[in-house]
Amino acid sequence: SFSFIGGRPMRLLAFGDSLTAGYVDGGDDFAPWAPLLCSLLDAEAVDHIGMSGLTTGDMVESLDEMGVLDCCYPSSSPWPGLRHQLTSKGPYDVVLIMAGTNDLAADVAPSEVLENLKTLHGVAHAAGARSVAMSIPESKAALRHQWLKEARTEANQAIQ
Repeated sequence: SFSFIGGRPMRLLAFGDSLTAGYVDGGDDFAPWAPLLCSLLDAEAVDHIGMSGLTTGDMVESLDEMGVLDCCYPSSSPWPGLRHQLTSKGPYDVVLIMAGTNDLAADVAPSEVLENLKTLHGVAHAAGARSVAMSIPESKAALRHQWLKEARTEANQAIQ
């Protein structure tokens, strides 16, 4: 069963940007995907940290912070940095990382996105968790701008 590791309920952390936060309606509402995943897997917990508007570089810089303000604050509460969450609320069995959308919009090189993602995954591994690299999903903006589509494709190929 996916819901158990070593005979005990599995604990997961979904970490990423506004897509993980479930950003909808211009930040007036949130519908994160973590609770659905929790029910589908019958996991003990699927916590989520969704830092709307932050790049992977911002996430790396805020690894140890207790309260990171994202672009939706004060509509959303401050988020803990990844390492802070792992050490204060862990242990987690698996960390799912989906980030990079904001990097592409800010024209950050896909190679830099990859290095930042490697750092985030390394932090998860150092805390004893497995990690899952989730690709950068397609966006309406990428459909309108060829350069953004190409950057997304390059970043996702590197993530694989």
